[in-house]
Amino acid sequence: MWAAITIPTLKANPETPKIYVNPEHNEFSTTTTSVGDEFTINVMAADWSEPGVFSYQFKLSYNNTMLEAVAAEIPDGHWLTPEDPGKIFVVDAGTINNEGGFVSFGVTLLAPETGKTGSGTIATITLRITTAPATGQNISSSLELKELILVNPEANQIPSEQYEVINGTYLFSSIAGPNTPPAASNLSIIPSSPETTDDLVGSYDYYDADGDDESGSEIKWYKDDLLQTAYNDSLTVPSSATSDGEEWYFTVKPSDGEDFGTLMTSPTVTIGAPPGKREDLNGDGNVNIEDISIWGQAFGSNPEHPRWNAMADINEDGEVNMIDGVLIAIEFDI
Repeated sequence: MWAAITIPTLKANPETPKIYVNPEHNEFSTTTTSVGDEFTINVMAADWSEPGVFSYQFKLSYNNTMLEAVAAEIPDGHWLTPEDPGKIFVVDAGTINNEGGFVSFGVTLLAPETGKTGSGTIATITLRITTAPATGQNISSSLELKELILVNPEANQIPSEQYEVINGTYLFSSIAGPNTPPAASNLSIIPSSPETTDDLVGSYDYYDADGDDESGSEIKWYKDDLLQTAYNDSLTVPSSATSDGEEWYFTVKPSDGEDFGTLMTSPTVTIGAPPGKREDLNGDGNVNIEDISIWGQAFGSNPEHPRWNAMADINEDGEVNMIDGVLIAIEFDI
């Protein structure tokens, strides 16, 4: 991710000649600008006095991962326009090198022209935006004048300390849009018909339109409409916490770490007692001598026998015999 950077520039003294990028600051926002949009900058000269500038060459560089040059020219009426149209030689009228991330120019006057003074446009470059910043982020690039050579009418290079160079900047910013709160759906408790021996396990689906991960969701469990704080932010209630006949449900308030979504409530489940033991022949909740007595009355019988009692056939082998009695005895309540 490209981060915003500060491009140092020289603040020109009004009395000092300068070469500069205009506009110096080229700032755009995704609210008004898109990939594919273009903007134009000029390379300018200002405040030059005698003997003036006779020739120049330079490169204008840019970050080619976010910008590409689509046009470069020395415009009509440019600064070095000679009085005699034939007394100029354009060495480089604006060569675009997007692979290298620069545009180059080179121009010289021909005798008997004199050096140019004053101010004017040297070159014009159009750049296309090729990369957009991520939401809430910025990308930036310098628009830098490099390899600048200025020559006076005596064919001497003008020392760089005798003029100022002001580079440009490019900034493309994205303002983070309003956050969309997440949503919770499909709340359920497993098992849907729990017994006192079952843990209660809650589940739900989380969705965030912005793609934000879940963070800080609030989960609360209720027993008979009373908040059970011991299980806050947990999706499991152990079986040891439940009793026959209780009604349980949970709520979830989904969060993406920035905003909460709508509070949702699960279906209610009712805790039931586990089914009676197979060996509890009279269904009184205990396995004792009374059940042995019922077995004894059916002992030796089969489905064709008048004393047959299917409840006494514990192993369901079609006979009530000693094996069934032992199975009952093993489960005796002490």
